[in-house]
Amino acid sequence: MQRSQGDFPHGTSREAWPSNRRAAPAPSSVIASLASVRVQIVMFALVALALILGVGWSLLDPAPPRKVRIATGVPGGFYDALGKQYRSALQKSGVAVELVETSGSVENVRLLLDDNDIDIAFVQGGITRRATGAGTLRTLASLAIEPLWIFSRTGAFDRLETNSGVRIAAGQMGSGTRDLVTHILSILGLRERVVLVDLGGQAAADALLAGDVDYAAFVTSPKTDWVRQLLDSPGVSFAEPGYTASLARVLPFTTEVQLPARVLDFHRRIPREDLSVLGVATSLVVTPAAHPAIKHLLLAKSHEIVDGEPILGTRGQFPSRQLIDFPLDEEAMRYFQHGPTPVRRYLPYWLANLIERFWFLLVPILTLLIPLLGFGPTAFDWSMRRRIYRWYREL
Repeated sequence: MQRSQGDFPHGTSREAWPSNRRAAPAPSSVIASLASVRVQIVMFALVALALILGVGWSLLDPAPPRKVRIATGVPGGFYDALGKQYRSALQKSGVAVELVETSGSVENVRLLLDDNDIDIAFVQGGITRRATGAGTLRTLASLAIEPLWIFSRTGAFDRLETNSGVRIAAGQMGSGTRDLVTHILSILGLRERVVLVDLGGQAAADALLAGDVDYAAFVTSPKTDWVRQLLDSPGVSFAEPGYTASLARVLPFTTEVQLPARVLDFHRRIPREDLSVLGVATSLVVTPAAHPAIKHLLLAKSHEIVDGEPILGTRGQFPSRQLIDFPLDEEAMRYFQHGPTPVRRYLPYWLANLIERFWFLLVPILTLLIPLLGFGPTAFDWSMRRRIYRWYREL
């Protein structure tokens, strides 16, 4: 219906009326306004979530390294063979391993303390008494018993009590063999009567066979090549130091090991008679910088790699938390008490580690995110009402 001129307010013409009047909101503008509110709320939630994730991630432990270095021992020795087994096992889990050849346990401890790139090493029992500043080092597990082998071409070990200047190839300086032999000689009061020659491994065995030394001492597995070679060599005998049981009680990191005749080789009768040898524990030692995930991986692989030595009667006894020198690591204590976590038991190493890291982050995220999500609908409803009420005033 057309308005007459009198229908318009006083002083307002038909032409002026539309300019003095606010148009009603179009439906499209209301929809756009509602969409804008939704976008703002979503953006706010995303920004808050990103901040929460950023703060939480900064508080998490760093990701485990993809490469580790392990200090082992002389080439061809027990630690060298053990290191190769760990390298193969860890590489299957995506961790590269560099084996660092050393002269033995003493050098291994020194590298753990001084070299920032080495956090893992094989260490023979008894080294702690000489390792200055080694109180920070921790043991993950003892891995094996290594017998002390002393071979001679000239007679029993008791001969040292009546002769001076006897030459003993007792390992290189820095080796665990050298450290143990020196300690035993001091206990027996024979240190000043012998000359220690810096030869170890195959070189010591060759020197004994050539007559260049009177005795050769080794702390190693009975499966080592040069031990089997000397046990089978005519003219070479095993020189039991005597007092093995007493030494095992005086030295808490050792144990007495019985080797029955022919246990190494029935056909060649190695050894030819029952032997009583002093056994020394080998431990897997880490620094405080070793990542917890790497520790768990090493412990899990240790159960696959070592199980004791049937020849020595230690089957099923390793890995163990007994016969250790350095204190047991806290991660290792939990592992021995409760075993691996369910995630690590059934999932691959890297996936399990990622899940466990995010699991600790999930709780604080949910704590902050749930109130935030509850605030979203309230904020949306308030914004909607505010906009609608504004249009009501206009209408």
